[in-house]
Amino acid sequence: GALLTNEKVTQTAVGDVADISVVTIRNRYRDLIEIEE
Repeated sequence: GALLTNEKVTQTAVGDVADISVVTIRNRYRDLIEIEE
């Protein structure tokens, strides 16, 4: 039970971090494009 729970928690944590990274990169990318123009 503990192993399954830990795996789920890890997957969720990684997913949250990945989502945050994608959003951050997209926002930064937009900022860079705006500066270029």
